[in-house]
Amino acid sequence: MLRDNTGSMVSRFVVIATLAIVVRVLALLLVAHPEISQGDFRFTHDEKQYHAIGATLAEHGRYAVSAAGPPSALRPPGLVLPIAGLYRVLRPEPLIAIGYVILCSVLLILVLGALAEITHGG
Repeated sequence: MLRDNTGSMVSRFVVIATLAIVVRVLALLLVAHPEISQGDFRFTHDEKQYHAIGATLAEHGRYAVSAAGPPSALRPPGLVLPIAGLYRVLRPEPLIAIGYVILCSVLLILVLGALAEITHGG
């Protein structure tokens, strides 16, 4: 996978990953949650339920918005289960979920870049 021609695949992926992280963090700070720059953070819209279900699953073993609430089928487990695992290992902190989503988006960009490299060459 390492190449010695005009730019190695690894160095291109490092640049792409760095740009992807910068874009995602800027989008988070400037568009999705500008209140972070003032030291305040709050989930909005769907984020509240993903966080609540992840925290309830991590702390109480129930796929529900709250420990006393009914089971939820509103949010798919593909995002909630990894977040619940991180919450269980670390703690139910919203920024952990944000970091996980940013990491997943960067990994997706890298996988797509690798597929493009494999199928279309450098």
